[in-house]
Amino acid sequence: MQNNIVVFGKGGIGKSTISSNLSSIYALQGLKVLHVGCDPKHDSTLGLVDGELIETFMEKYARIFGVRDHGELKTSDLMVKGRLGID
Repeated sequence: MQNNIVVFGKGGIGKSTISSNLSSIYALQGLKVLHVGCDPKHDSTLGLVDGELIETFMEKYARIFGVRDHGELKTSDLMVKGRLGID
C-alpha cells in the first residue's frame, strides 16, 4: 500500500523541519521514502543529505539545457540519494 503525505502552509511554521523528520522516521522504520523538496532555500532537504547543497529543479534545468532550450529531464536526473536511503 502506498501512502502520500503533503506538508504545506504559510512560511515560518516548521514545514521543512516536520517533513524532513517524517521522512527520517519512516526510513528508519524500513519504509521506502521519496522526499520532494520544493523550497528554493533547500530547507527540507539539507538535513537529509548531510548539508550538501543540492541544485533546485530550475538551476539544474538551466545548467543542462540553457535558458532558452526546452529539453526534458528524467526523474533520475533530479533524484539525489540521501541519508537512510531516502530518495
